[in-house]
Amino acid sequence: MFNEKYNLTNGNILAQLIKVSLPVMLTSLMQMAYNLTDLFWLGRATSDDAVNTGYIASAGIGG
Repeated sequence: MFNEKYNLTNGNILAQLIKVSLPVMLTSLMQMAYNLTDLFWLGRATSDDAVNTGYIASAGIGG
């Protein structure tokens, strides 16, 4: 794979911070989009199941 080494102690601090945090931010964004899509489809199931969807969402957000 990639065998590059980065020296994060030299250079622009903001650029280095963005370079390190970008993969984590993109992964978090993809996970949020997946969860919102899942919640949307569960909410459309039936009106009775909408209460259950709210419960599932609150349990998922709460931990």
